[in-house]
Amino acid sequence: MEVISWHSSLHQAFVIGVRRSARLICSGSSSARSHSNVYPSTSLALVFFELCQDITSIALQVHGGMGYVEETGAAQHFRDARITTIYEGTTGIQANDLMGRKFISDNGFAVNDLLDQIKSEIEDSDIESEMKAEVSQAIEQARNVSKFILENIQKDPNLAGSSSYSFLMMMGYLVGGWIAVRSITAARKSLKETDDKEFYNAKIISSNFYIEQFMPLVTSFGSSAMQGSKSMMSMPDDQF
Repeated sequence: MEVISWHSSLHQAFVIGVRRSARLICSGSSSARSHSNVYPSTSLALVFFELCQDITSIALQVHGGMGYVEETGAAQHFRDARITTIYEGTTGIQANDLMGRKFISDNGFAVNDLLDQIKSEIEDSDIESEMKAEVSQAIEQARNVSKFILENIQKDPNLAGSSSYSFLMMMGYLVGGWIAVRSITAARKSLKETDDKEFYNAKIISSNFYIEQFMPLVTSFGSSAMQGSKSMMSMPDDQF
């Protein structure tokens, strides 16, 4: 039952991201759009498609051995999730696009503008201080990683390619936290205006779960992005 409950919570977190992330990320701010021809949109939504693969993989385990065969239908959900990171452009392609065309090309303006927008909303949000601190820490990590890449890209020409995936995942999970904060704020407001308390309490619980369990990944992916390309590029070609 604990595994099923955990799977259900992960599913709730994924639903928050998939339904709202693309719209919120694509919206951007007018200042970012006026200074840049692109904005980190589809690329960041790929993070939630990656998460969907984890969720559907866990679903196979919920059913045990039967989850691997067709009778349960769980395997079909896994295949459906797996294709999402392929037909919109593989995660690697989207990561390189985010890094090169949407970040380095405008010297990080659009990304930093997005971080400013997130920070402003977090500071004014109606969430617990511990969660606010968690999200704020993630924002600072993203700023540090952005600064590191821009300062070292000329010295390390392979840095962009070696750090692009970690940069994508870091930014995506951060945006997911931003969406979760918005969800908490909206749900608490709606609780005062409706009798459907069960629905909105579930929104708050699932959003809290996301912030607690997934926001720490911003730090880990950020640390990976700042490792440079040395270890990745040191393997001789004939070893592949």
